[in-house]
Amino acid sequence: MARCYFELGDYNTSIKEYESCLEKAGNSSLESYSLLGIAQSHEKLTKEAEAIKICDEIIEKYPDSDAVPEAYYIKTRLFFKAARYKDAEEIAREAIGKFPSSGYLDDLHYELGWIYTKQDRFREAVAEFAWVEKNSKDMTLSANSLCRIGDIRFDNREYDKAVESYDIVLDKYSDTPLADYAQYQIGNIFMLQERCDQAILA
Repeated sequence: MARCYFELGDYNTSIKEYESCLEKAGNSSLESYSLLGIAQSHEKLTKEAEAIKICDEIIEKYPDSDAVPEAYYIKTRLFFKAARYKDAEEIAREAIGKFPSSGYLDDLHYELGWIYTKQDRFREAVAEFAWVEKNSKDMTLSANSLCRIGDIRFDNREYDKAVESYDIVLDKYSDTPLADYAQYQIGNIFMLQERCDQAILA
């Protein structure tokens, strides 16, 4: 029932149901996933401090649980949202080192790309986004990563390199929602370069 309430957006009731599960839990797996559900609900309620506290509890009390990688990912996301970029970087790096085969590996590298971008560490950001594009099987995430590389180059006025990134999106990921964005950005670049004829065609 707890998950049903979560999916319906009734996060306060979801927390109560997960807490009830905790009282009845007879194994560490159920306990860790109940705590994870509570952390997710707190995140949805924008109670970041509570969510981080619960994630810490999962990581400390249930280090062998399959819920731990997601707890790290939630912490990374919340630290990023709070502009605590150094903390977010530390948690993401720790998670990547501990769980190199985690299902959250691609997302953690993607988050690192954003973390570095926000700190103007553009070379490192590009490296993280490039890793995601190369390794992720999620086409939308890969296309998104290429667009982020293009955006970094765009913002740094490396227009030709930006176009190269956006062109790859159009070539490899034309079926994703990011293709329209890449096309739009190419048009913007051509306008900035006063290549109006090509901008119209783009």
